[in-house]
Amino acid sequence: MPPNSPPPTASPQSIPKTWQRIAGQPGMNGPGCCSHTAGTQGWTSSASRRVGFFKSVMTVFIGASCVTLTLESATLDPDSDLSRVIKVLDIVFAVVFSVEFLFATLAKGVVLPTDSYFRDWWNILDFTAMVASVLAITSFGENTKSLRALRVLRVARLFRLIPRLQVVMLSIIKTLNAFFVMLIPYLFFVLIFAILGLSLFEGLLGQCNDPTVPNRALCTGVTPGGLPRSWSNYRMNYDNFFSSVLSVVVITLQEGWPDDMYRMTDINGIDISPSRDARPYYAVFNVIGEFLGFYFFLSVLTGVVVDNLTFNMQKVQGLDKLNDKQQAWLRAHRSILNSKPKILPPPVTNAFREKCCIIAKAMFKKKVMIRIVVLNLLVMAADFYDSPTSFQTFLFIMEILFTIIYAIEALILLIALYPKAYFADRWNCLSLFIVIVGLVGIIAGQRGGAVAVLRLPRAIRLVEHATGLRTLQRTLHGAAAHLLNVAFLMLLFYYVFAVFAMSVFGRLNLQNAQFLNEHINFETFPKAFLTVFVLSTGEDWPGVMHDMMMRPPDCNFDDDNCGYQWAPAYMLLLQFFVNLMLVNTITAITVKTFQEMMRWNDSITYRRGLMLKWSENWTHLAGSTRWMDAPLVIVFLRTLPAPLLHGRRPNAPRELATLVADVPVFNNRVGYVHMMYPVFYQWAGCDLPDHLLDPLLKRQRNKPECKEAEGVEAHPYQLVYATITIQRVFRGHTQRTQSARRHPSLLPQGSAG
Repeated sequence: MPPNSPPPTASPQSIPKTWQRIAGQPGMNGPGCCSHTAGTQGWTSSASRRVGFFKSVMTVFIGASCVTLTLESATLDPDSDLSRVIKVLDIVFAVVFSVEFLFATLAKGVVLPTDSYFRDWWNILDFTAMVASVLAITSFGENTKSLRALRVLRVARLFRLIPRLQVVMLSIIKTLNAFFVMLIPYLFFVLIFAILGLSLFEGLLGQCNDPTVPNRALCTGVTPGGLPRSWSNYRMNYDNFFSSVLSVVVITLQEGWPDDMYRMTDINGIDISPSRDARPYYAVFNVIGEFLGFYFFLSVLTGVVVDNLTFNMQKVQGLDKLNDKQQAWLRAHRSILNSKPKILPPPVTNAFREKCCIIAKAMFKKKVMIRIVVLNLLVMAADFYDSPTSFQTFLFIMEILFTIIYAIEALILLIALYPKAYFADRWNCLSLFIVIVGLVGIIAGQRGGAVAVLRLPRAIRLVEHATGLRTLQRTLHGAAAHLLNVAFLMLLFYYVFAVFAMSVFGRLNLQNAQFLNEHINFETFPKAFLTVFVLSTGEDWPGVMHDMMMRPPDCNFDDDNCGYQWAPAYMLLLQFFVNLMLVNTITAITVKTFQEMMRWNDSITYRRGLMLKWSENWTHLAGSTRWMDAPLVIVFLRTLPAPLLHGRRPNAPRELATLVADVPVFNNRVGYVHMMYPVFYQWAGCDLPDHLLDPLLKRQRNKPECKEAEGVEAHPYQLVYATITIQRVFRGHTQRTQSARRHPSLLPQGSAG
């Protein structure tokens, strides 16, 4: 570059597309956080606010209607004030949702337009819930429990209000195709095994309620307890094809199948009471069914579901077409949004603090504290009930010793780092909390109860030093957003199944039930929700399903306390959707995140090192604020590692200026993220698709420097750098001229004054 050439500037064609959208071109109406649209678009924002207000109002009605559904328990008195209020609210909700449906169809059309109302499956669910709400307030709906239960579909509206939840739901819906394809071999196995069971065990699983009766012919009269004798089938039997299919499914899902197997080994013959281990070889049927059904067919189905969920989640989010560079830039982009200037301790000015710094570094380097924490956990685990007084005294002394060690460590770090830098580290805050809890326990003289529970965070300190635990912690942190979405989705499914069961099965006769009881039932929403959760874990669901199919004489149709023969459909939907879909979704998210962590571990560690160096150097020059004076930008860039300079020489200011040529400058200051984006963008060397960039830009606009820069005129750094250069040259020329006038002898001979 010639010495007298002007500072290089970036042409509009050379400006990265991502940075054009982030910073916007100063003086232009770009979409960055620093750009401002013209006032002629005020009507657009006003309309958006009205749409947002309408959505908020509908969200309130949806939430209120969902709460109302939980109040309609089976034990509610129809003549009570609460029942009358619920009926009035049902009318209000039916009217509101009907009016909303009318507005939506008028605005979008019914069927013919491509974006019409009934072209969207979510709208079809809304319409079904609306029709159920309208029919529920009629006399026909009040007497039809299944129809009233369909009102629970209102909760599906929440899927459209939470975009991240919709991502998970759409991924599951896209996976259903592969799920049903792989379900065919499993159903074929169930069909073959059900026919085999029907051929082998038809009529062999009957029994009398009096075990002293040898056969069905003598199962008459009353039992020794005074109850009438009756001959009935075992809950899982093979007397018809439907019962055989249900029994085989129970075997393959691994719940209660050992009890069924042992009952089959007691078979004696048709209409003959069972006896212990009469035919033990019948156990082979259950063992083969369990092995093939679960360990082969369902395991393959689970693997396919996990694999397809992983792919579909990438596809729904638009990540399936990103190359390695784009994925690395996306992760760096998100890290930039979470980055901030590091708070550094002030320079060491005395010998005592210097010794504290040396001790702190030595303790961290030699992992002294991790050994102490492990020893502390072992001592805590050594406690047991009704231990001798001497042993309790020993544990209390050890507790005092460990608390003193933690207090000394906290004091050393507090002196070495100073309070501001000390409390900026969350691990230090956790250490101080542990010290405070330990001191409270010592002063109170307690080792158990709440104090013992509050001591458990000591185990978390292992994550600070153990590399494997740090990887696991980063995996859970990286997957936290998706896992929370899946957890919320599971809660919605539990809500739907609980409200539906409460409406349909809330009046079952618990006195004659074998598995339903005062705790596990569907009478109220809290009990129904807990029961659905218990059943989703696979605990006793075949027995509960049998109780949900209760028929006379165990119940009375006039009292409306009987079950339904389609109860297995409800139970199998719960098992398959919750256990095979939602639980596998959690598995897919965790595995995918862990694989990415392991695959990109070196890249992530390298990028974190660069960002740590950036934040430390920023703090050295600009302090812990998010703004830096424009004249210090070149000085700051010179301190960065070579990879971030993108081939530019640290001793060439003009070359460094091109690195941040389009960074906006506000009142002669540059923002933290404004500087970070172009540097790391050129380090990544790629663009992101708009559908991924837009959410990141939305998050960026919430950064403190972007909010502070609103309404402030911005100039590109290349213009500011040119101004600074001209000022520096002019000041240099002025200083040389004034020096020459004061000292004429320094002028070259023959030159003018």
